[in-house]
Amino acid sequence: EKKQLALQNKNHFFCDLLIQASESIPALKAAATLLQDSQQLAQIHADIEAKGNKIKLTDIVTFRINEAIPLQSDNWYEWWRCYYLQATEEKNK
Repeated sequence: EKKQLALQNKNHFFCDLLIQASESIPALKAAATLLQDSQQLAQIHADIEAKGNKIKLTDIVTFRINEAIPLQSDNWYEWWRCYYLQATEEKNK
């Protein structure tokens, strides 16, 4: 139960970041929408479990949106710099 709650919290945090980053890369909103849908997320988890020991729910993955891999784009760099700067400033207050 505690582990499940931690995974849910990570998912919510990640989806929030995707939504914020979608200001720079609009396609990221589609990924956030998918990951916020409980039925779709359950299907993703089922697909992961079907792979056996090859992949775990806690593994780091990347995704493709319409043949594009967002991490290969530099469109999100400026958003990340601003986000990181703001987060760092808030932490140091």
